Amino acid sequence: MSVAVIIFGLGIILLFGVLAKFIFEKTGMPDVLSLVIIGILLSVTHSVRLASIKEFAPIFTSLTLAIILFDGALILNIKSLIKDAPMGVLITIVNFVVSVSIISVILMFYGFDIATSLFIGFALGGVSSSFAIPVLMGMHARKDSFSLLTIESSLTDILCIVFAISTLEFMGSGASLSSVTMRLISLFGISSVIGIGAGIIWLVLMNKFDVGNKKIDTLAVLLIVYSTTEFLGGNGALASLFFGLTLKNTYIMSLKFRSDSFYDEITFIIKTFFFVYIGIMIRYDLFSIIVGTIISVALMISRGALPQIFGLNKIERRDVGSIFGRGIAAAALAQVAVEAGVSSSIENIIYIVIIETILLSSVKIAMARKKKVSYPKIAG
Repeated sequence: MSVAVIIFGLGIILLFGVLAKFIFEKTGMPDVLSLVIIGILLSVTHSVRLASIKEFAPIFTSLTLAIILFDGALILNIKSLIKDAPMGVLITIVNFVVSVSIISVILMFYGFDIATSLFIGFALGGVSSSFAIPVLMGMHARKDSFSLLTIESSLTDILCIVFAISTLEFMGSGASLSSVTMRLISLFGISSVIGIGAGIIWLVLMNKFDVGNKKIDTLAVLLIVYSTTEFLGGNGALASLFFGLTLKNTYIMSLKFRSDSFYDEITFIIKTFFFVYIGIMIRYDLFSIIVGTIISVALMISRGALPQIFGLNKIERRDVGSIFGRGIAAAALAQVAVEAGVSSSIENIIYIVIIETILLSSVKIAMARKKKVSYPKIAG
């Protein structure tokens, strides 16, 4: 395949991504589903060569995890979360623990070992910010609902990746619990030291030398931090998280990283290609469909029940209970598992749950809209 054809294809996929976003804004059909369908069509028509794509999968997955965690960290003001948003943090923790528990129990019932069950549970344990935030904007959710779900989806993207990667380390080591624990401590230690250290150094340099495009420069430093951490035996994704948290929480944001759409646009590009890639790679088998469907329905039921215990008002319960689609973090973790040599059934189950939870959540959102609740538009 010539370079010109590849570049042409990439351009077409990006245009499809823009079109999928437009369709979502007009009809409410999630752009993620449109992108997956495009990938499936490319696969069944043999428009792409799987062998060629798989060569670049590790690079693409690593970049995706780094951007997700860095972008998520820039949303999180730790002091504000503790002081002003305890309900959002409580909902996040409870929903995450309940979701992981439900998924793990279902998988163990179907014969998966505890470690594999926990890995899939952690990967699918949280609502996806790439799904939740655009949906909230599209349905003009109340400010309090928007705040709760933004906190939850941003935090759970991070929780999913951190806990799933830790579990994968345990699965891959084959060593005793004590040695695995020491490995995890070492992993987090190296990653945190490099991420925090790089963040502090970069803040000093940005203050001292006011030149260049700080957002692009910061993205370049992020990639260097990721690769350096991996080279030194840490985890690049975790280092990206600590790097972003350092920038966000130790610096008065005169740079205002989130004040424009730069990182949102980067995330959009990655999301577009990644979900098309999922559509190309997904393979259906009856076992994965059955297990994935049971998990998806169980998540929907638990999601509808849990808001009742938090003392939320009727509209908040409806919003929180309707939005539970999984997304890009889970998909990236499925690829990490494949690259680590874990059973391919894990990948299939995760992909099926992503697609089905997005479908089920979309149906519940449409039903909520039909009740004609007036949603004040989000300021800004």
